[in-house]
Amino acid sequence: MILELRKYNLVKFILGLNNELIVSKIEQLMKEQNYKHPTKEELDNIIKEANIKEPIEELLKMI
Repeated sequence: MILELRKYNLVKFILGLNNELIVSKIEQLMKEQNYKHPTKEELDNIIKEANIKEPIEELLKMI
C-alpha cells in the first residue's frame, strides 16, 4: 500500500473514533513520541542527501 493511502486510512480511522479514551491514548502516544513535523527545509535536505537518480516511475515499479 502506498504511503498516501496508508495515511488517508489512518486519518479516516481516527476521525471515525467515538471513544474519548482511545483518542486520549493516541494523543498521549504522540506526546510521548515528541513528534514534530519536519520543516520544508529539513525535507529538502533529506531529499537532496538521498541523491535518488531514478525516475519516480521506476521506483514505484520496484514496490
